[in-house]
Amino acid sequence: MIEFIVRGSGPVYFVDDDELYQMIMRRVYEWAGLTNEFVCFSSGTACVEALHAVLGDGATIPALVLLDVNMPMVNGIETVRRIRVHEEFAEVPIITMLSSSNDDSDIAAALDAGASSYCEKPMDIRSIQFLSMPEEAG
Repeated sequence: MIEFIVRGSGPVYFVDDDELYQMIMRRVYEWAGLTNEFVCFSSGTACVEALHAVLGDGATIPALVLLDVNMPMVNGIETVRRIRVHEEFAEVPIITMLSSSNDDSDIAAALDAGASSYCEKPMDIRSIQFLSMPEEAG
């Protein structure tokens, strides 16, 4: 079973250029019964721009970011690097790389960029479980 732990009340960002996969993950997320907003982005650039807006307007930092590795223009590994550059996002609990590749060098590159974990696609959606965890005491 793959568990994605959602800590706190921030939104969950899902970044994948495949709209069908976005729809599937949204349905799985809703089925899990979580109340965190689920926000989809079609590119790493769009995700990074949204995070910059969070910095500018003081909105809630995401509780979890799920990224596809293989996206056009800015891939998932570069997106992780661009997110981790900002101290404010260093504590995003989990950034998970989703990919059809299980090559050790891809996994190492994702983790070196700052991803917390790496999951291979396609995933059996029946094996995904989202868990809602309370925010950690400050």
